[in-house]
Amino acid sequence: MGILALALIVVVGFVAGHVVGSSSKSGTATKSASPGSSAATPSSDRSAQEAAQARERRAERRREKRRERERAQSTVPVTPAPAPATTPSAPTPHVNTPQGKKELQQSPDCQGAPPPPKGYKGPVQC
Repeated sequence: MGILALALIVVVGFVAGHVVGSSSKSGTATKSASPGSSAATPSSDRSAQEAAQARERRAERRREKRRERERAQSTVPVTPAPAPATTPSAPTPHVNTPQGKKELQQSPDCQGAPPPPKGYKGPVQC
């Protein structure tokens, strides 16, 4: 018997919560459920039309802002990324070649840079 009463309370609470929750989401549900009014009044029609017009104005403003952003993005000049300074146009000589040793001693990029590790045989990297 207690379980049946508890189930009834839960169902009534659910229905009451659903009715209250849905009426706050929809303005027409609240107006049509009010006692004593069987048809919408002219003032509610007018307010519904004003609300629809306001929604349309907001939507148009959003569309216009979106168009402005798209135009701004399309007018921004695209500059190519500069090539890294460490990547020369010609391949660098290996460290153990005479050209590589000369590069290590004379290149402004290599001044102040630590020497290559012992046993390194790859290209010059400063």
